[in-house]
Amino acid sequence: KKIQQVMFSGSVSKPTSLLSFLSTASFKPRNVLFVDDCADYTDAVYRELTSTGLTTRHFLRTPYFPKD
Repeated sequence: KKIQQVMFSGSVSKPTSLLSFLSTASFKPRNVLFVDDCADYTDAVYRELTSTGLTTRHFLRTPYFPKD
């Protein structure tokens, strides 16, 4: 069974809120895919999650502006 979630974080750091969510839900996913438009956030989440042994893929989303 695949569980797919999208989570938004407010004033709490993204790695902290994601790890807290996983702990509260008693859920240890095999893979985490993290996408954000800020490299600092993608790097922070990657560092924290891999330090706990979770397989993590992170992507930096950049805006696409098509040319006329």
